Amino acid sequence: MAVRIVGYPATGNRPPMAPVSVTVDCCICGEPLACRWTDSFGIGACLCCGAPYKILPRDQEDQSMLLQDWKPILKRYWEEKHRNVDPGAYNFPGSSYEVATQEDVDTLESWLEVHRDQLPARS
Repeated sequence: MAVRIVGYPATGNRPPMAPVSVTVDCCICGEPLACRWTDSFGIGACLCCGAPYKILPRDQEDQSMLLQDWKPILKRYWEEKHRNVDPGAYNFPGSSYEVATQEDVDTLESWLEVHRDQLPARS
């Protein structure tokens, strides 16, 4: 599982000769990033943990759609529960793209309630 950003470097006026690939690791689960589509244009979700990423256009280094303050807490949640960290994000209700279950939603909500004192302040 890896999102391979492939480009073909050109030399002068000659066409590209050899592919260059880059593997990006997910900021939550640490696995090589592979994404499934969501209902939102250009947004994918990590196949492993569900973290959302901007995958089109590829013009930024960190393309995670998670707020920076939430990454550590969601990483901890993933390490403890190994469940979808952003169920329902960027999808319409009943979407065929959604892979999270109601149990994923309930587990996340319960875990966040228990750890409420550690959550980032609302901005």
